[in-house]
Amino acid sequence: MEKSGWIIYHDGEISDQIKEKEIIGEIDQKLLRLDELKSMWLSYSEKKQLVLYIDGLGWHQLKASLPQCPYFSTFNTACALSSWPPITNTALASMLSGADASVHQIKSHADRSLKLSTIFDEYPGRCVYIEGERTILYTQQSALLNPRDEKDSDQAVLSCMRENLDYDFIFVHIHGYDDVCHHYSPQSRQAIDKLIWLDGQLSQLLSDVKGMIWLISDHGQHANGDKGEHGSFCEADMLVPIGLRVNENE
Repeated sequence: MEKSGWIIYHDGEISDQIKEKEIIGEIDQKLLRLDELKSMWLSYSEKKQLVLYIDGLGWHQLKASLPQCPYFSTFNTACALSSWPPITNTALASMLSGADASVHQIKSHADRSLKLSTIFDEYPGRCVYIEGERTILYTQQSALLNPRDEKDSDQAVLSCMRENLDYDFIFVHIHGYDDVCHHYSPQSRQAIDKLIWLDGQLSQLLSDVKGMIWLISDHGQHANGDKGEHGSFCEADMLVPIGLRVNENE
C-alpha cells in the first residue's frame, strides 16, 4: 500500500510503501530527499555546477536567518528530508550515492567507506571534492583537505573553493556552522553570526561565477540546554534546505 508521505524505517530505508519492519516515524508529505540530489545533478551535467554544502543547517534555522542573509535569500529553496539517522556520514553518503542508508549501509560516524558508485564516478565532466580538515567518507574521488587555523574552520575551505572554480562539478563541504551550533546551540547569537558571515563571504567570492549554485545541508540541530545536537526524529534535525541559484552568462 502506498502512502501520501514518507515512512522512515529503522534500517534507514525511506519509502512510501508499508512494510513489515520497524518504523522510526512518518512524514505526512513527499518532500524532496537528499538521495534525490545525485540524479538532479546528473540531469544538469551540461552546465557548470557548484554545491555549497553547509553542515548542520536545518530548514527552520535557514528560514529564520534569511532576513539577515541577503545572498542566501536569492536562492530558490525548498524544504527537504534528511537521511535516517540525520548525521553527517549517513546524509553525505545519500547525497553522493543517490541511495538511502538501507542500501549504502553508512549508518554511524564510524562508517566511512562508501562502496557504491558516487556522483564523482558518473559525472561526465571534471569534478573536485573540497573538504575540511579530515576525510568524512572514503570514495574513489579523493577529497582536497583543508586544515583549520586557530580562529576559523572555513576560511581555508573557501579559499580552496575559489582556487578550483574551473572544474565542471564542485562539491564544497563547509563545517564551521555545525561546529558553532554544537558548541552554543542552533538558536544562539553565535550561530546566527556565523551564518551571516558565510552569507557575506560566499556572496563576495562567487559574485562572478556563472552556472548553477546549490545550497544544501545534511541535517539540522535542536537545542539541548546551551548546546546543540542532532540524530533524533524531529523536524529540527530531519528537515533541511535544498536551494538553487542560476547565474547566467552576461
